[in-house]
Amino acid sequence: MSKVSKNQSGVAALLITIVIMGVGTIIAVSATFVFLNRIEASRNIGFSERAYYAAEAGLEDALIRFFDANKQASSLYSFSINGNAVDVSISTDEFNITTISADGNASSRRRSAAVRIGLDPSATSLSFAAHIGTRGLTMDSNSTVNGNVFSNGNITGSSNSDINGDATAVGTISTPNPQVSGAKEEGVDPVPLPNFDGDVWREAANINNDPINGDIEIDDETVILGPRRINGNLTIDGNSVVTITGPVYVTGNILVDSNSDIFLDEGFGSENTVILADGSIEFKSNAQVHSTSADPAGYILFASMSNSSEAIKLGSNQIIDGAFYAANGDLELNSNADVTAIIGEGVRMGSNAEVNFDLGLILQIFSVSGEAGYDIIDWEEQ
Repeated sequence: MSKVSKNQSGVAALLITIVIMGVGTIIAVSATFVFLNRIEASRNIGFSERAYYAAEAGLEDALIRFFDANKQASSLYSFSINGNAVDVSISTDEFNITTISADGNASSRRRSAAVRIGLDPSATSLSFAAHIGTRGLTMDSNSTVNGNVFSNGNITGSSNSDINGDATAVGTISTPNPQVSGAKEEGVDPVPLPNFDGDVWREAANINNDPINGDIEIDDETVILGPRRINGNLTIDGNSVVTITGPVYVTGNILVDSNSDIFLDEGFGSENTVILADGSIEFKSNAQVHSTSADPAGYILFASMSNSSEAIKLGSNQIIDGAFYAANGDLELNSNADVTAIIGEGVRMGSNAEVNFDLGLILQIFSVSGEAGYDIIDWEEQ
């Protein structure tokens, strides 16, 4: 073989070697990049999972605080778990739906989760000073609602009537009265009246299985009442003082005469109870109902299951630290009467009548146990 042929063979071999080494290098570099990318992806997945578990831990921490009055947290708070940051926010809307959101942060990788909690179906919560059904709210001259109003019908006001809060109606809101200090909105979607489970309260009132059979009249007496079922009518005559120590269920009507006083026992603290009548409830002039002195106060909810246009009728010149619920009928609040909250299919407020809503009621419920029963509506990653 000639010298030229040998040189050409050497060059070819060298070129092949270089190509092979180049290809090998490219493969090695590519493999390295793939390996490093997989390592980075694995790290990202790991940090993402840590962020998610941190968010879940935030929800669990907030739920513990939500259900334990001794561990209540602010609406916004932060903490660290295993070196990962967690930001928690808690909010409750006007329908007592609580949303807890948690944001987990692990090395700048973020995951968020949220849970929504609603009241147990057997509990009753009050979100408005006046919550009205399809028959609407009528406000006579100089009547006032201090708080928010929602009507599934119309809101009709007369001269100098006022709503010191928001006014919202499925129907219309008359102009220029009532005067509305807050937002005024018409034509909205309906909002059902608060849930009221009469059977739960009937059972709770008869927990001792010792009903009173026949009509009861309390006449110029000082009496302790509850829990108790009354198979008949209940009449509380003038100058009587009745202290309620548990739920009361009356199969007939309730009549509270002038100058009588009904107290919720101080042992209730900030808890609430119910006086339920299958028939109508009527308060004569100058009768009074007293909440507890706790902060927030505990209240009595007077509920009528009657479908009458006078299911609940409150006389003039009354100061009633309590709420009234005409579940199927109408409620009439006469001149100069003053109550805490009103709910009914239809409501008429007489001249100078007032509703003075206690904002503490938004976060309270009327339940047999005295404690909120809650259902988790949903729990999901955001």
